[in-house]
Amino acid sequence: MGPVTPTKIASYGLCFAGLFLLLAGRTIEAVQGGFWVGVALLLLALSCFVDSLLPGGSELTSEQVAMIRHMGVPYREGAEKVASIILGVVLLLGGLYLIS
Repeated sequence: MGPVTPTKIASYGLCFAGLFLLLAGRTIEAVQGGFWVGVALLLLALSCFVDSLLPGGSELTSEQVAMIRHMGVPYREGAEKVASIILGVVLLLGGLYLIS
């Protein structure tokens, strides 16, 4: 996990809030459940954006990068940030669709 930074605290907080809201939305689905699931997806998307765009977010250590390269998997610097942004965009679109 590495050192705890304010960015990681915000990212994990948003992620857990989104997951809790997702479970609560599924429970109360009869009463505007789709809306709450959409809000949960927006929180998860915000968590991805916070983690990838702000400094101090989750980053691979040099040992992890060495292990990835040793296994023969091509790795480009910052690839985990791009993947997090792509996941955030998908979650954002899904959340906006469910809210509207």
